[in-house]
Amino acid sequence: MKNEKLRTLLLIFIVALVTILLYRLFFPGEDTHAIKKEIERREQRIDSLQTVIQQRNDSLAAIHTRVAEYEKNIGDLKTKIDEKDQQITYYQSRKGRFNYGASSDSLLHELNIIAKQRLGK
Repeated sequence: MKNEKLRTLLLIFIVALVTILLYRLFFPGEDTHAIKKEIERREQRIDSLQTVIQQRNDSLAAIHTRVAEYEKNIGDLKTKIDEKDQQITYYQSRKGRFNYGASSDSLLHELNIIAKQRLGK
């Protein structure tokens, strides 16, 4: 008799447990609903963060493009400066062969000497 009561109580407990589990499975409670809402909220947050990341990546790409353009412009300017430097070096080397300023000064000096000699000074 005692065994039968224990078996009955165990059977009632198992039936109650299965009933609760089936009820939770087919009729989710507030906990499941709250979890689903939290998952949706976090998915929206992830989407917004992905949008922000994409915008920042686009900005970085634009910056890299500008930097490449500036580097190209700087390279072009360096090339022009080198060309002008070569021209200056060429003209300075030519000037060394025949210094127009020194020649005109020496010519003026010679003319002054001749003028003084003719004037008798």
